[in-house]
Amino acid sequence: MAIAQIDGIAVVVAALTQHLTHVGVQEQGCKALTNLAMDDTNRKIIAMQGGITSVITALKQHVTDEVVQEQCCAALVNLAYESADNQADITNSDGIVVLVTALKQHPMHTGVQQVGDRALGRLAYGNSDQQVAIAKAGGIEVLLAALKQHLTHAVLQSTACLALNHLAHGNVKNAAAIAEAATNTKIYGQMLLTMLSRSALKNSKKGGIAVAIATLKQRLTHVDSLSSNTRMQEEACNTLAIFTMFGNADEQLAIVNTGGIEAVVSVLKQRPRHASVWVQYCLALEELAKISDNQVAIAKVGGIAVVVDCEMFDGH
Repeated sequence: MAIAQIDGIAVVVAALTQHLTHVGVQEQGCKALTNLAMDDTNRKIIAMQGGITSVITALKQHVTDEVVQEQCCAALVNLAYESADNQADITNSDGIVVLVTALKQHPMHTGVQQVGDRALGRLAYGNSDQQVAIAKAGGIEVLLAALKQHLTHAVLQSTACLALNHLAHGNVKNAAAIAEAATNTKIYGQMLLTMLSRSALKNSKKGGIAVAIATLKQRLTHVDSLSSNTRMQEEACNTLAIFTMFGNADEQLAIVNTGGIEAVVSVLKQRPRHASVWVQYCLALEELAKISDNQVAIAKVGGIAVVVDCEMFDGH
């Protein structure tokens, strides 16, 4: 607060405005605002002094400079924290577009990717309008690209998945777009798949079942990497099992119509090595089989034989 009390924020913003083309000033000025914005009161003062505009202007001016881009994105992360007004200012000042541009421009720079992803996630959290704006600007694509490009970077994987989670939460259109894009680009991030499944559970009556089936089918295409990990396999079947056991008749019909029976039988044909996995799938089939039409459908795709086979495989 001491810096703010002696008009330090105004001085920093003035420096950013006066020396727009100077890389060092922009880098250090945005870094200062990042640190100052950790305080609630300072966040308000920075916005009132034009700090948000200065940060976004710096992003636009220094598109190719990785360090400036990282510091600017970090400043927006903190400025957006628990401040609807600041988030609105960022959005209305083309902040979403410049954030997506930064991520596109520097796909290999983990610093830019990490703070850029965090900024998008923070803007998407609990705000339907900003969820739509981020998707429209290409935010889903850049977040998925980060997952695919940085498979071994655990922190970045977590940050990108969290941002996608916020984009999908309560927004079935975004959730479906994420599932489709992830499948098309062959992204198999376990955290992403789990997130989509949980999002689907919360939106079952709004088309969420289709998202759950899409993620399950994606898991099937990558079953080899999942077969050695019990927890991953359990996550893979958990969503569908819940839908079948606790869903109503319409939801169960939606499962059938979106290929749920075929998806479950396909998993069982892979002979999951852990009983905790195949038992849940068998329970899902058992619930679905309470409807006579489903019994025919299960038999037609080899469901009866594969259930028997799994039980024999487990020694029962």
